[in-house]
Amino acid sequence: MNLTKQILVAGAWAIYLVGPCLADDYVVAVPPGLAEDQMKEIRREIEHLAFNTLDTDSTLKVIDSTTGKEVATFSVPEGRAYEQANYRRNAFASQLNELRRHLQSPAKDAQSSATFAEFMVTLSGKRDTPLHVLYAGSPLNGSMKGFEFLAGRYPSDGHLSADPRLTPLSTATKNEYLKNVRIHFLALIEPGSWDSPAHKDRVNRFWSLFIQSQGGMLVTTTDDVRRAFARLIDTQSEPLHQFALDETRNQVAMLKIDARDSIPDVVVGVGRKNQLTASMEEQLSTLKEKLEKKDALFAEIEGIFPELIGPDGKLTAPKEELYGLEEFSRFKHTPHPRLAATVSTGWSYHRTRWPKFDTAWCYMYRTSSEGVQIKVDIGDLNYGQKPIWSMPSPATLNATSLTQADILAARSACQFSGQS
Repeated sequence: MNLTKQILVAGAWAIYLVGPCLADDYVVAVPPGLAEDQMKEIRREIEHLAFNTLDTDSTLKVIDSTTGKEVATFSVPEGRAYEQANYRRNAFASQLNELRRHLQSPAKDAQSSATFAEFMVTLSGKRDTPLHVLYAGSPLNGSMKGFEFLAGRYPSDGHLSADPRLTPLSTATKNEYLKNVRIHFLALIEPGSWDSPAHKDRVNRFWSLFIQSQGGMLVTTTDDVRRAFARLIDTQSEPLHQFALDETRNQVAMLKIDARDSIPDVVVGVGRKNQLTASMEEQLSTLKEKLEKKDALFAEIEGIFPELIGPDGKLTAPKEELYGLEEFSRFKHTPHPRLAATVSTGWSYHRTRWPKFDTAWCYMYRTSSEGVQIKVDIGDLNYGQKPIWSMPSPATLNATSLTQADILAARSACQFSGQS
């Protein structure tokens, strides 16, 4: 049925009848502190969805994407009156005020804001009907320290199947966390933030696989507000892109786009075949030749840096990390001295400064009473300086059943002194 809008004018009043209705549930996650024009456009789209589009017995929840907290809920009950947009506007006046107050609030500090990966945990749960989610935020604010997506970096596919203790991007234990969830990513990102078009493609590809591996679907990735909401409302819209997991890239690494050495990921678009082009085959052949030459150099390096060789005789850092990338990270895991937990230490390196690290960080994971994994920071270290120790807030200690004594004990398990 075509869009129907009936305007009844009585003096200065107008009543808009609701357009084509949708019997589905929606979540719109949006941060505070946006630029005024962007904030107004998003607010108009949310109001249009709540007052003109949402069907009876449907619900729209607006959530703060930086904290995961609920801002406002628009639940449309049955009743002829609720078919009128102006009636809904009056009935939901308090929710509308909360929405506007949230959008006009100052921006949250990036260090304390939830990342996209952390926000996805809030959507986990068993559901038999689809949940349509629009997430407004930066695709580069994807993960935690040591796993940033900036400066051309993006995660290898190996993060997804890795032990959750190794990477916050693991989905190995989350096979159905996002079952029946359709996600539309509204990319709020400053011009020039992408290192290159290839960097944008790799990051979008990873988020698609990240969601897919949890049983969900990334339907849309766009920086156009109207397009994002239009595809959210179109509950039958197909994904703009589909990607295949590369099971050969099973190392846990933050890769970096290198125009000289990189091989484009094979993108499987809707209706397209998964094939290597002749140009990509040529690049693959060239890269293999370079790696063969690096193998000879690697044999010499083994004798210089024996700590690279693990007890099983294998490398603790892949050759590609040492010689194919400008920057990479390594991790070591140590038992907590008094808890049944693991304390992890990470080091970030630049190839030209190896084996000296640039920064190091220490952390551990704890599971809350609600079953949510929480990352607890222990401390940080810049090379050549003293550690900066952290103490979680009382709320975090309570949620993770930790004490200050547990945190102090964890510091002794941090391997800051174990690297040169």
